Amino acid sequence: MGLSLALVVACNSESSATDEPIREAIPVAPAPVAPAPVVPEPVTPIVITQALATGDVSYVDDASLLVAELKHTVTANQITAKSIKQSLFNIGAKDAPALIDLTWWPTHDAAAFKNTYGINYSVIESNAIIPEYDDGKRKPEALPVAIAGQYKAQGRYLALNSNPFRNKGKDDNALNADMELWLKNATYWLSQRNDFSADKPLNIVMSQLDDSYYFKDRTLTRTWFDEHYTDNVNYNLPQVCDGSALASCVSEDTDLVILSQYTDGLTDDEVGDYVASVETLLTQGTSVLYVHHDGNLKPLGKALFELLHITYIGDNYWRKFGTTAFNVMDNYDVLPADIELQVALLNRLDSNSFSVDLSQCNDKTCEPASLMDEQFYQAASMIKAQIDSIDKNKIALFEDDVFNYQKLLILLGDKYRQDVLFPMNKVDTNANVFLRSLYADHVLFNNRQINTAQASLGDFSRSDFSHITPVTQQVSLSTRGAFQAAGVYVLPGKTVTITRNDNLDVNTSVFINTLRSGSTHEYLAKDGYSRPKFIKSQSYNIKPGETLTLTSAYGGLLQVGFDTKTNVVATDPLAQVDFTFVNVGLHPVWRSNSDNVAFTAQVSANQYDWAEFITANFQVHSTTDKMLKTIADPTWSDLSLLATTTQKYTHGYEKALGGFEGPNIEVLAEVVSFANSKGLALAYKDQIHHFNADRATCGSGCSGNPYDANWQFNPLGHGDLHEIGHTQESSRFRFSGWDSHSSTNYYSYFTKHMNFQKTGNAPVCQNLNFESMFTHLKASRQQGVDSYQYMQDLGLNSWSNGAMIMIQAMMAAQNAGTLDIGWHLIARLHVLDRNFSTALKQESTWLSTRDVLGFSQYSQAEAKSIGKNEWLAIAMSTAIERDITDFTTMWGLVVDDKAKAQIAATQSTVLPMNFYASNNLGGYCESLAQPKITVNANMAWPH
Repeated sequence: MGLSLALVVACNSESSATDEPIREAIPVAPAPVAPAPVVPEPVTPIVITQALATGDVSYVDDASLLVAELKHTVTANQITAKSIKQSLFNIGAKDAPALIDLTWWPTHDAAAFKNTYGINYSVIESNAIIPEYDDGKRKPEALPVAIAGQYKAQGRYLALNSNPFRNKGKDDNALNADMELWLKNATYWLSQRNDFSADKPLNIVMSQLDDSYYFKDRTLTRTWFDEHYTDNVNYNLPQVCDGSALASCVSEDTDLVILSQYTDGLTDDEVGDYVASVETLLTQGTSVLYVHHDGNLKPLGKALFELLHITYIGDNYWRKFGTTAFNVMDNYDVLPADIELQVALLNRLDSNSFSVDLSQCNDKTCEPASLMDEQFYQAASMIKAQIDSIDKNKIALFEDDVFNYQKLLILLGDKYRQDVLFPMNKVDTNANVFLRSLYADHVLFNNRQINTAQASLGDFSRSDFSHITPVTQQVSLSTRGAFQAAGVYVLPGKTVTITRNDNLDVNTSVFINTLRSGSTHEYLAKDGYSRPKFIKSQSYNIKPGETLTLTSAYGGLLQVGFDTKTNVVATDPLAQVDFTFVNVGLHPVWRSNSDNVAFTAQVSANQYDWAEFITANFQVHSTTDKMLKTIADPTWSDLSLLATTTQKYTHGYEKALGGFEGPNIEVLAEVVSFANSKGLALAYKDQIHHFNADRATCGSGCSGNPYDANWQFNPLGHGDLHEIGHTQESSRFRFSGWDSHSSTNYYSYFTKHMNFQKTGNAPVCQNLNFESMFTHLKASRQQGVDSYQYMQDLGLNSWSNGAMIMIQAMMAAQNAGTLDIGWHLIARLHVLDRNFSTALKQESTWLSTRDVLGFSQYSQAEAKSIGKNEWLAIAMSTAIERDITDFTTMWGLVVDDKAKAQIAATQSTVLPMNFYASNNLGGYCESLAQPKITVNANMAWPH
């Protein structure tokens, strides 16, 4: 049955054929349509079929069977790819020459995308820079520009990274003759016929095509088909098949649907409905030609790419790639480079044929001489990226009959995982045993019903939770921070369902565990490989009303992630998201004083290897043994004191010294008044900081959010406050040459100082050797000595030297009375630092702000290129409200004349050259009011 006449217009009978001459060797009759490829199916063992259908690797006794099936699958995929290329490029055709010289310049309005191996196939690739943009500096990328596939063995599809019909219509040189013939072959392949005539025309439905000034897709696509098929093509009137009308436009006579990502006002729900219609059409066997609109990714394009399993990489606006003289025969018989590497890895894993040298690896990295990159990591990283993407996108592979290659990769990891026994090390463990385990780590996949618990999880956790009865737990959380603990435990090998019950317009996700991969140091000589490498799962988006099903081989602490851009707590502090977690465990979690007794008892019961301590702005994810040490610390008479100390000091004062304002951040009055008097903004921060009390990613403690460390949590511990300090410090607060840690520890010292001031608890701070600095200054003042040069030659650049010099500035400011609390110098510098960076973005803002910042004599260009010493000297003078030029000279710090002139013009009072003699036992932490000594050659140490 034909298309409705109301929707169809025959091509103009007077339309002429294309003006571009057809090569004489090509016959008038169209190339024959190749039949659907007949791929010889290898005999798949029944146990492999069962494992593929269920995701249960226990059906398979021998991992070699999985490797063999993987290689069979690669062979079958290669045959399919070659068959498609035969049809599209006339390979082996008797009556038409092969198309081996294709040129297509898609303009910068195109997409960079990638196919999914085994699902669809790259048939044309970019290999050149568009001529008008080729300056000789750009390098072309070999990325697909045409991807072909068949949707679940039904409808064929072809995705093009731009619209060649538009390209040709706007620029006659955009396509060469071979490329236009290729497009005709593509039409034959998609429609599966080539007998188009007036009686049996090519019936096309065109949908979601733009017709704006730059994107005349609607018009120029029709023009191309008119020119090439004259009276032998029918298509619908413009826009009558857009949106919800698509399905009604398609009949059994439809040969082809052409569409793009042009949204044209479709709502999110309408996009969903449209893509569902496309899926239905494909499932019914209708073929689809997708032509990309512009170079970005719109909601419709994103949804269509997800349907077709195409990965969007980016816009061609910056890449400027195209294709010229493309010869498909260059890679016709060649496996894709990434698959060739992967097959080689699989062969090594199966045959124990690695020749790597693990002694060339240390901690978490390997030297090139180890051959680990060549023989393992290149392929394993590609495999991991692919599996992670599928997992993150919540594709339940084992509930589908495609993705066989990917499923087999996962099942192989499952099989190897059964034999893992931690700990291992690079010296004593057989390399193949080591690398089979590491491969299993790379292919962990959780969107499935069956995922057997890994029997050995090393020092991460026990794997036997037979003593735990799973429960259903309802959890509500405020929409704050990047993520929060859900307070439930995913048991290894147990399927959990997660339902989001609220209808807030907030983006949320869930993930399992917070541990960074770097906290597993697999190449340490002594049992470094003591647990899986990638313990933190992917993050899975979950919408209101949606239910997820996950099964983890590792288990662990479940977390709820938030898109901070959509958090609504600022406008509605009571807004909460609500989840139901089914089949989970309840590990020890402290959230309020009502948990004091139960939490202590649960941690002591040792039924889980992890516990969490949760306050409004700080969350501790701790191994049970470290949590026991925390709560046993006599400093905390009860858990309530631990919680209030964490909130008030670890969060409140530490963040305050960072120049922030926000929920539960202490207010530093003389910092707020300083900012207000200058009309400067304090940065707002509503943050939840996280600590993994477990193993450090670097050193004994490693900063970040979360930070991780080898020690137990202590809200006033220097290590904890130091790592948080790393997330606040600014490199602008270090004079040139100073060690990076010079600016890190003020936050720790200040927090301990404030706790001492409020509670009387003696602070435990680092023993800075102020006496050594005193001695240097005294020596610099001896007769005949160039004091400035002497101090400069000492190179006082260590972290402790830098910290002491800045603390001297704080003491001087407090002594001068410009700051009641000298530590507040750091917070004022943060205010200046952030406002300086903001002002520099626009010249008008800079000109209106530079005076209050203290940089009135600097143009925007000069401010952008200002030296570290000059910026810091001016900023310190502004914050202290004194000319610190003599202070910098006293310490041998180089500051140029322009900065000195700026300071002199702004500050009329000079900061005296005094030394404040704190003892070497951390006395500065109790008070910055220390004995003041005028710097001279005869000064005496007072302690």
